[in-house]
Amino acid sequence: MFQDQDDTTNIFEEMTPEEAEAISRFYGSFATELSTIAPPPFAAEWHALQIEIYQALSEFSANIASQGMMFASIQAATLLGDLSDRSTAAEAAASAACADFATWASGDES
Repeated sequence: MFQDQDDTTNIFEEMTPEEAEAISRFYGSFATELSTIAPPPFAAEWHALQIEIYQALSEFSANIASQGMMFASIQAATLLGDLSDRSTAAEAAASAACADFATWASGDES
């Protein structure tokens, strides 16, 4: 999810408050839609973490809009790092149960 953190950070730094608010709404809506999907049991933890990540990104983007990038980054750094680490661990567990899971989760279909 956060493989290119430098590129992601640059995108967020260049956003206007209006763009950050729109991204916040998008991430929030995406998290809501993800919550309607029932994953297979071996991917349930990873799936739940993806929802949490998008909810956190929604809050982060909203904080950029209201407080600016620096404060939003300080508030989100620990949470997003923890969610990313937990997601990586859950992906490894799901991949152990289904050999094709990591390829599917990364979107790498080559």
